[in-house]
Amino acid sequence: MIASLTRFFKGDRLAIAALFVTAAIVLVALLAPLLVPYDRAVAVDTMHGFLPPSPGHPFGTDKLGHDILAQLVWGSRPSLAVGLFGTGLAAVLGTAAGLVAGFGGPWLDAIFVYVIDILMAFPLLLLALVMVAMMGASLANIVIAVGVSWAPRYARLVRGLVLELRTLEYVQAARSAGASTARILFVHVLRNALGPILVMFTLGVASSIIVEASLSFLGLGPPPPTPTWGRIIAAGQPYVTAAPWICIFPGLAILVTVLALNLLGDGIRDGLDPRTRNLGRVDKM
Repeated sequence: MIASLTRFFKGDRLAIAALFVTAAIVLVALLAPLLVPYDRAVAVDTMHGFLPPSPGHPFGTDKLGHDILAQLVWGSRPSLAVGLFGTGLAAVLGTAAGLVAGFGGPWLDAIFVYVIDILMAFPLLLLALVMVAMMGASLANIVIAVGVSWAPRYARLVRGLVLELRTLEYVQAARSAGASTARILFVHVLRNALGPILVMFTLGVASSIIVEASLSFLGLGPPPPTPTWGRIIAAGQPYVTAAPWICIFPGLAILVTVLALNLLGDGIRDGLDPRTRNLGRVDKM
């Protein structure tokens, strides 16, 4: 397994390490009920508030006595849910729009470019914030807001890929052989565009996690008592000097997760790049 990963990532140890870190974070989120009881994450115990890190509470406690470690474990679930499902929704919507625009003719393409330019003029966080404020703060609404906010970026990427791929010889040969437009799009075009889409998906998950943490910090995340990394930081902000551990550990969780996903995305991009596919093999010769 390690040998296969080394070949795919061309010996990029940072990308391999990022893959294992990402897998570990996902496992923690999936196994949260087995690792830490939910009651420990939401239980209020003001008699043990503001406890510094100790063997009983490795990451300390907050004002209400919440165990920070337990909150981080359970807070990974909404963060990853928004990252994966929100980015997945964006990939589906954006890919579909990009395919239609790239193959839809000049008029449709011109309208598409106009609409995408307008949507991309708004910062991702601002657009998601407005949508969540209008729909209401909930995990499902955050997923929808992130998906719709990220979709224009996927649409723009896929449109560019379609415009490039549709002119290649194998696509023209398929068209000459009588292949339908749907078959050309899904078999000949989309299949060869999956690499860049996968890379953007990985990077999009990282950005979506930051958006979710920002919304939770502003009070627009999943409603309490659901633990979220952004809400933990918001709760610890007034006490950042007296009890810095409340903000430090969730901040590190976001940093490590986002950094690992970005490094993984860079590694996947290099691994799928045909120009460097045999780089590791050449170095050994």
